[in-house]
Order: sequence, then structure tokens, then C-alpha cells
Amino acid sequence: MLFRSTTRTYIYEDALKNHNIPFFNSSNKRYFYRQEILDIINALKVISNPYDNIATIGFLRSPMVGISDNSLYYILKNTNENKSVFHSMYKLEDLAIKKEDTSKIEEALQLLNYFHEIKETSTISELTADLIERTYFIEIALLKINGRQSLANIYKFIEMVELYEQNNKNSLEDFIDYIEEIKVRDEPEAPMESETSNVVKLLTIHKSKGLEFAVVIIPEMARDTGGRFPNLLFNKDIGLGLKTISCSGFHDEIKDILRVKENEEKERVLYVAMTRAEKMLILGNQGKNRGFKKLTDEHLNKNKYKIISHINLEQESTNKIKIIEDHLLRDSENHNIKKLPLLFHENLNKKFDSYSISQYLVFKQCKRKYYIDFYQGRTEAFGDKDKWEELEINPGVITALDKGNIVHEFAQLYNPGKNVSDLLNSIILSFGLSNEEENLRILRPYIDNYLKLYRDDYDTVFLERPFHIKIGDNYLNGVIDRINIKDNIIEIQDFKTNKVIDKDKLIKQYTPQLQVYAYAVEKIMNIKVKTASIVFLETGQAINVPLEKEHLLANIDSIGKFIHFVENHNDIIDYSKSTNCNYCNYKTICF
Repeated sequence: MLFRSTTRTYIYEDALKNHNIPFFNSSNKRYFYRQEILDIINALKVISNPYDNIATIGFLRSPMVGISDNSLYYILKNTNENKSVFHSMYKLEDLAIKKEDTSKIEEALQLLNYFHEIKETSTISELTADLIERTYFIEIALLKINGRQSLANIYKFIEMVELYEQNNKNSLEDFIDYIEEIKVRDEPEAPMESETSNVVKLLTIHKSKGLEFAVVIIPEMARDTGGRFPNLLFNKDIGLGLKTISCSGFHDEIKDILRVKENEEKERVLYVAMTRAEKMLILGNQGKNRGFKKLTDEHLNKNKYKIISHINLEQESTNKIKIIEDHLLRDSENHNIKKLPLLFHENLNKKFDSYSISQYLVFKQCKRKYYIDFYQGRTEAFGDKDKWEELEINPGVITALDKGNIVHEFAQLYNPGKNVSDLLNSIILSFGLSNEEENLRILRPYIDNYLKLYRDDYDTVFLERPFHIKIGDNYLNGVIDRINIKDNIIEIQDFKTNKVIDKDKLIKQYTPQLQVYAYAVEKIMNIKVKTASIVFLETGQAINVPLEKEHLLANIDSIGKFIHFVENHNDIIDYSKSTNCNYCNYKTICF
């Protein structure tokens, strides 16, 4: 499912959970709103302070205890300002509570009394681990829908506790205060190592660039993302446009120009979203005729698509326990390590309708990773086209992927008439991130270097320009960051936000990409490309790649061989692995 922004993805997450449909959202920032995390925090609060009625109620209703609403009602009825919920749990004989819940409450009291006794002599991590073990919290979480994500979130919480203890020698009460302070930030959920093809992925359209999926859903097509224009507008050719009660000056003319650019941007974004689908494209076309819906409505032939208005699906809250068959419990006598069982060895006989430059770059880096990502459809949620960019692991701080996408978005939208800080802040917020000082500190050097290189004296500029070229019997596609044309001379720029640790290695890695861009532009526009530059925005360096005819043709020949290899090899054994696996998420299951 592809979205313009992440602000409403939680609606679809809830629906997928209710219908027992596994999913993965790489942009989810609701970690502290996850029920399993709230349950652990409530339990720790009760251990710290038995007079915390709200936390006690949450603890009793959590899977750690699991009493019914009816029993909880009678306990609360027996509670007053002089008597906490915890103390009401001691006198159940006069309350209409079922025997089953009575037993659960008695066990909960024993558990809490145990933790009250050891609280002062145990570390916070010991208390947390003991709590999770004694309540079988992990086992219960795995029975819930999306249990693997819950498990990853629980382990992330344990790691947060351990990290806190390394830097702070404080009490449980101090840790709870710390959690309350950081809950306000947009903390991402724990990342999953990889997702199989039958898992629904929720991505922004920006993060889907370079990826392909068998089925793509674009919901809320009629949602209009355009806003009102301010009363003061600027255009470099026209000047200032001021709108007042009695006069609009050039305001309306500038607004019309900006509206055209806005619609062009919508068309580009929609094109990216729709072309991610390999076999089926589903459009959420309910609502008024506006937004993406308005762009597609007149082009859709009603005789060639199917309208689906309602689907009956049963809602479930837990997974059915699967019985392990006897033959699976016996030791196999014929283990063959070459069959790579953890990677599901199988002949898929998959055929691609087209290939992308991103696929080629991954193939050059590691054929095994290419097979897993694109052949098996387990693409890691790294998103944009530079998927071999180094990962930055720093909880609470913007990721390398988000950094790249935000900088590219800035490059698309910036012009000298826009306030740099306002534009950057709005883009950060549109990605579901906070414009905290640390995030701005990380992004600002890349933005400043882009502005130093920025020129607006070209005759024509194409931004995020998609292309398709034919290579043999197949097609190759890609998206070019920037094409500058002046006096019929073409320059190509591709912006990179990598950390420039080994510049020569990065130049070697990305040179084929720029050479493909040059070849495609010359082929389509029939104009010679003068320069094609890899622009490293961390350092502000622009590196021109060789564009002699022999280099371009040799690169296209190499891509042709890549396509021929993939077309004729469908077994993972044929795809050799790289020796550089430091940043690969598959290194623990690939051998």
C-alpha cells in the first residue's frame, strides 16, 4: 500500500490487524502506543507504586493477568479515595467475581508482592526480564495477530532498559519518569529483519521508488493534498504578487503557475506509485473527483477494470495454534547445506516485465541479495534507489533512508522564492518525523551543499524524470534526479546522501547508473549529454563520469548480460553471494 504521507497509515494498520493480515510499516512511529509496550510500562508502574490506579487497571486487563471487564467493574466499585485498586484486590469474597478471575487476581497479588520485595535489590533490566518471563508475556504476544512485530518491540524495550542502565545508575522511578519524557517523541517500531512476499507493506510513495510489487494498492485517491496559497507569492520572472481585499496584483498569475507545477508534481508522484505494480493495481477511488482520482478518472476505461465496493472478511484477534506434524519433528538424514533451507530453496520461474537500474546495481553488488530482494520478493524496507547506502543505527534520530528521501524532496520543491527553513520543516513533518534540533543538524549540511551548487539560469530543468529504454527484448527503467538544459547542452545530476567514507568505491558503484542515464537521455532526446555528475551532498563534491561512446555501450552491454542471466537462471544456487556482507540484513540466514 502506497501513501503520500504516513499521517493516516495507522487506520490501515488497525484494519489489517483486525482481519489477521500480516503487514510491515517501515515508517511507523507509534512505538509507545503499541499495546505490548503500554502493558509493560503499566506493570512497571504498579511495581513502583501500587497506589497508581490507572496503571493497576491496565496491568489487570493486560495479558499478564487478563481479568474480565465485569470483574474489573466490581473491583473498581469497591475502590474509593482512601482505598486503591491494589488494596481492593485483597478482599474479593463479597464481590460477584467469577472463580476463574479470582484465581487470576490472587496470582497477580502474589506476583506484585514478589516484585515489591525485590525491587530495591534488583536492577531495572532484571525486573523487566523477570516480569516478562513470569507472565509468559512473549509467548502470549506471539499468539496475537502481528505477533512477530510485538516480539521485536518487546526486545527493543529490553534493549532500551539496558541502554538506560549503562548511562544512568538510577531507580525504577527515575526510569519511569524517563519513559514518560521520551513517549512524546515519534519513536519507530522495532525493525523486522525481512518480510516474505505474502506480507502487506505500507510505504510512502517516495520510499517505493526503485521497488516493484506484484499487487499495489493506492488508497485515498480522492484525498486532496493541495493547500491554500499565502497572500504573498514570488516568482523570479514576474516578481512579487500581493493579494489584498481590493487587489490581487500578480498574485493570481503566480498562483496559476504554482498550481501548474503542483499538478505536475502530483502527476510525477502518481506515476511512480502506479508503475510499482507488476500484475495488479488497486485504486481507492471512493470520494469526490479530486486529487489523484481527478488525474486518472478521464483516462480509465470502465470496460477494462473491475469495481470492488465491499469484501466480507472475518475479524480475528488471535492466531490459531498450528500443530507440528510428526514427520517434521524427526531428524532429517539428508541435510544439504547447498540448498539454503533458511532462504526457501525453490525454482520460481519468475519473469520480469521490465528491469530497473536499482536492480542492476544490487546485482553488481551481490547476486544472492538480488535474488532474495527481487526474485523471491523479500525486498527489505530500505526504500529508495540507493539501497546500498550505509545504515545509521541511532534510535530517535532520522535514518539514512529518511535523510536521502527528504533531501531529494527538498531538491524537487526548492526555488529561490521559498524560505529554506520553512520548506525543510514542512518536508520533515510530511515524512512523519519531528523537526527536532538533532534531525535539523543532520540534514542541514546536505541542504547547504545543495544550495551552493544550485543554479536557476538554465533554459529547461527536468526533476525526477522517469524513463524507459529497450535493451534487447526487455525494458530498463529508472528515474533521473535532475536534467539541466542550456543552449541545447545537457547536464545530468544525481544526488547522493551517502556517507563519503570511501569515495572511490562509491564512484565505481554509481558510475554505471549515471552512464545509463546519459545513454537514455541521448537515445530519447537525441541530444548529446555533456556531463553526468554524481553529486555527493555530504561533501558538496560533483564527480563527472566518463561519457565516451565506448563506455556507454560497454555499460549497456553489461546490463544486457545481467538481464540475460536473470532471464535464464531461476535457482538461488546460481546467484553467488558477495564477500562484503557487513550491511546486509540477510547475513544471518545466507551462507
